[in-house]
Amino acid sequence: MISGPIRYVISGASQDGVVGVHLELKTPAGPVRVALGPALFIANSNYYFFMDEEVSVIGAKVGPTGEIWARTVTKDGKNFLVLRNEDGTPRWERAANDDPDGCGVSHAPIR
Repeated sequence: MISGPIRYVISGASQDGVVGVHLELKTPAGPVRVALGPALFIANSNYYFFMDEEVSVIGAKVGPTGEIWARTVTKDGKNFLVLRNEDGTPRWERAANDDPDGCGVSHAPIR
């Protein structure tokens, strides 16, 4: 689990306009990027994110950059968003061209 305030809420749009959501958290070890999922899935779950909001993320660290693919996000210790099942399978319907960065949307790299 990793916790910290949200430094940035970052989106990446595919060519067909579908948007994937990422966060960057401030942690004692430095900034950490977190891949969440499609914006529509998050919105349909009645969830949202603001800069400086404190969150806790459970997920898997992937790749050489140490990005986290979030399984669950918790705000205020009680408001849960479940993005992936325990085996890592996304809870949203995946497109054939699902982006390998973990947010569920095929988009240009976010830097």
